Amino acid sequence: IVYLEIIDNNLEIIEANWFSNFYRIEKIQMGANKIKVLRNRSFQNLNSLKSIFLPNERISNLTKEIFYGLN
Repeated sequence: IVYLEIIDNNLEIIEANWFSNFYRIEKIQMGANKIKVLRNRSFQNLNSLKSIFLPNERISNLTKEIFYGLN
């Protein structure tokens, strides 16, 4: 899988290492989910990741630790 689309699933929290088994993902699109929280290291070890799209989400705080482990 190089493109992952998670849309309209009512997700509120993305946990640390949630995507860890998808190390080849290049693009993640998550929209219309009600996401409020991205835990630290949510995208860790996704070395091929080029873009993350989070349109219309409710995230209020972004820290560099959320993206820890990305190149």
